[in-house]
Amino acid sequence: MAPTQANAAFVWRQFIDLGRSNSKKSKRYRCRHCQKDFAATSVGRPKEHLAACEKWQAKQRQERQAQDNAGYLPSYSEAIQKKITEVGIQHISQDESHSYAYDAAAAVIAGGRPFSLFESRRWRYFFTRIKPGWKPPSRAAITRILPDFYQELYDEVFKRITSSEWFNIIFDASDNVSGHRIVNISVQLPDVPAFYWKTFDTGDEQHTAENWVKLIWGEMQQLCGGDLSRINSICTDTENTMRSVHGLLGRFPELSHINFSLCDSHGLQLLIKDILLLPFFEDLCNNIENVPTHKVERSNSRADQKVPVNR
Repeated sequence: MAPTQANAAFVWRQFIDLGRSNSKKSKRYRCRHCQKDFAATSVGRPKEHLAACEKWQAKQRQERQAQDNAGYLPSYSEAIQKKITEVGIQHISQDESHSYAYDAAAAVIAGGRPFSLFESRRWRYFFTRIKPGWKPPSRAAITRILPDFYQELYDEVFKRITSSEWFNIIFDASDNVSGHRIVNISVQLPDVPAFYWKTFDTGDEQHTAENWVKLIWGEMQQLCGGDLSRINSICTDTENTMRSVHGLLGRFPELSHINFSLCDSHGLQLLIKDILLLPFFEDLCNNIENVPTHKVERSNSRADQKVPVNR
């Protein structure tokens, strides 16, 4: 990486310009710290000298210790300048820089972290300490990398599914925040917890048992690569429609081996809902709900009393 003008100015300030002994020779410079003289035609040699200068290094350690004691965090440009003079120029190819950015973005996406994670001052300083000259990806850069990483992750997971001897499929229908009817699909492999696979919008398609069979059939074919014997079970919610779907799918000879099951957690939710509708629990829940409601109304009433009245 070629030094920037700011970095070069920072380095040159550490030397005394001795000029030329004659016009045919290069300029000579003297280190302000160890007093060593040498000839130089560019900032490269002065940087290399500072990286090896014991007095300069001792001064830098002393300054850093004083700053640490005072709780000072240097700016990104200051950190770059000091790091380069400590270890010399580190050349980073464009491919290497892109590789670092991709891996950093992948860590953010896979970990569910905010895309602006590396834009904080402390993160930038941290990476400067490790790899001067390389800037971590910004939110915009991570957004650009997202489609490629998603495809990589998709291919990796799909490969795991296709290489598995058997697997289970979980279907669940719900409404999204826009009010659209969607279907979520999850997959469970042997000795692996169930994981989300995909979501698709069914549009204006009615969720009848017959239409559900059409939707499920296409997804099953894709997941098993046409070999339906690899599907061990299909799990759905407990709605009457899904019970009818189980019956329709069970009529296919290719699916006679499949175990159709209803979601336990969904059944427990419905059970708890029914229990709370019993008179005793319904009255108890209503009384509990009245407590925060009363407090909110009381707080609003006090706020209204404090409003000055114009007379």
